Amino acid sequence: MPQTVEISSINFSGEQANIIFTPNGSNVSYGLGIQYLPYIFDSSTIGEEIDALGTYSINIVNSNCTHILVIS
Repeated sequence: MPQTVEISSINFSGEQANIIFTPNGSNVSYGLGIQYLPYIFDSSTIGEEIDALGTYSINIVNSNCTHILVIS
């Protein structure tokens, strides 16, 4: 069932981030591209059977900051 999740940060609001999503129970990753934060991810954009649970690797552009968000 498709779901949405908001990826946001008080410290990086308005900044660009390259986001990579790996669904729970999968070894396939999906590049969500470079997005402005906050970003609302709709899992139906990558497949009707994929929900938003999983690991998000959030790499802030113009910074050496990488953050991991796990939703389980």
